[in-house]
Amino acid sequence: MKSSSLTPISIEADGAFVARDAYSNQVEYDTRVTANAISKFTGTPSAEYVTFGAKKGNYCAIMPGAAWSGYMDNENIKQLRVVEAGVGGPDVFSRALDGIIFGKGSTMIFMFRVGGFTYYTDKEAEGSQLEKLMDDYLNRQPPWSVERGSSLCQWNVSYYFLKFKNPQNNSIMMHWNLPDGMSKQLAELKATLATPEAQQAIANHGQRGMIQATNNFALAVHGNSLMNQVFYPRQYGWY
Repeated sequence: MKSSSLTPISIEADGAFVARDAYSNQVEYDTRVTANAISKFTGTPSAEYVTFGAKKGNYCAIMPGAAWSGYMDNENIKQLRVVEAGVGGPDVFSRALDGIIFGKGSTMIFMFRVGGFTYYTDKEAEGSQLEKLMDDYLNRQPPWSVERGSSLCQWNVSYYFLKFKNPQNNSIMMHWNLPDGMSKQLAELKATLATPEAQQAIANHGQRGMIQATNNFALAVHGNSLMNQVFYPRQYGWY
């Protein structure tokens, strides 16, 4: 599976990963990933998105049909209940939740499907540059959303990579503060992607991916049609 076709890669505390191919919808994962989290991807229906906490075994999986599943420490659950109450209760929260980004300690960002976000910072992150950045976008009118693919460092509150989306025009603003080595690699990657050769390669890949995605969709529709003919034959009046 090529890295350029992957949706955001979710990495657990020990480096185990889960990723989904954006075009084929195939899930790839490390066998060390927490079994409960993997079961959400291999089951039916399959999870859309998963994030992991700083402790092995902690996760949040977003399921189809406005549902979620997860396992967290007591302090995380305590703050989650506060957010639930603030948005109108567990049912409203479940329908709205688009993912939880776990940071160091009990710091969390709650992303919502309908736009906007909220967060909780523990004592170490209070007053940090991260908190000031989130307040900036949260207090805009209308509030921006935090997008999937964002990440918080789980061992240093100073490090983060966040994608904010403007709900009015869908523009994206990215902010990051990374360790020196990662910052250097990111700068090199940005320089490479700015070259004409890289831009053409990206365009070519996107076109191939769109063709593959279209073919996958057509195959699924055809398969569903065949299933309907086998199990729901209209000549017998079954629908």
